[in-house]
Amino acid sequence: LPHTFRGITLPGLEWYRQEWGFESYMNRETLTQIRSWGANVVRFPLHQRAWRENGEYVQKVLQLVKDAEELDMDVILDLRYSERGDPSISLDDIGEPEAPDIYSIGFWASVSALFKEDPRVLFEIYSEPHDITPSVWAFGGNISEYVAIGMQELIVAIRDGGSQNLIIVNGLDWGLNHSSSPRLTGNNLVYGTHPFTNWPESDEESEWEVEFGFLSVDFPIMLSSFGNIDGDCRGDGASSTEKLLTYAESKGASWVAWAWFVGGCEFPSLISHWDGTPTLTGEVVKKFLRLNP
Repeated sequence: LPHTFRGITLPGLEWYRQEWGFESYMNRETLTQIRSWGANVVRFPLHQRAWRENGEYVQKVLQLVKDAEELDMDVILDLRYSERGDPSISLDDIGEPEAPDIYSIGFWASVSALFKEDPRVLFEIYSEPHDITPSVWAFGGNISEYVAIGMQELIVAIRDGGSQNLIIVNGLDWGLNHSSSPRLTGNNLVYGTHPFTNWPESDEESEWEVEFGFLSVDFPIMLSSFGNIDGDCRGDGASSTEKLLTYAESKGASWVAWAWFVGGCEFPSLISHWDGTPTLTGEVVKKFLRLNP
């Protein structure tokens, strides 16, 4: 990797609806606050249909990428919301299904065509794969309601368009686990993981080692989203985050914390106010960002 990525997710674009417009905080001012903590990357979760059908949405993403780069941050574009292969599915039913669908190929072909000359943009090709087999994860196949597209096919779609941008591939079990999944073919691949430490299966170093840490011997790895849901409500959010980030740094892993959003301790939020006041967990993330400017 060109360097270790350390940053924060700014959610909001994945919730977009044309009639609602964009969240008021999706702007350069917010990005400036994120940069002031020491982040060198910001992550934007995206909405597949909005990208495909709404030019205003694409322009908003382009502007935010431009703003972030002018503030000297790299950008991760993350496919978060998709459609189970059904272009007529209601907006209320669009969410985070098990795997990418046929429209995800077009999504990444389009996104990568726009950013293939910009190595500062990374592609997180599917946020949180879940409830599928390792084979379907890698190579696709029929699942309950639709045909899943595998990670390998999305990689090919991006590379066939001439893009050499870094690609982040998250594991099974809601993005967490690479222990049973095959290694993929391609260059500039980063294995991503989403270790939320409120889950009993991802709150100990021994578990992290089995789920993703082992990959660091041969591949770049990134904790592309992590947090502790309800952690600051219970009082263990900061300590668990300290433990996880200490582990990530020991592995040479990149990391991106969830999330720059005033949503309360259950969200979990890194800030308690839009002026950038950190939560208890936010203080830990800010400390680790400042340790590695």
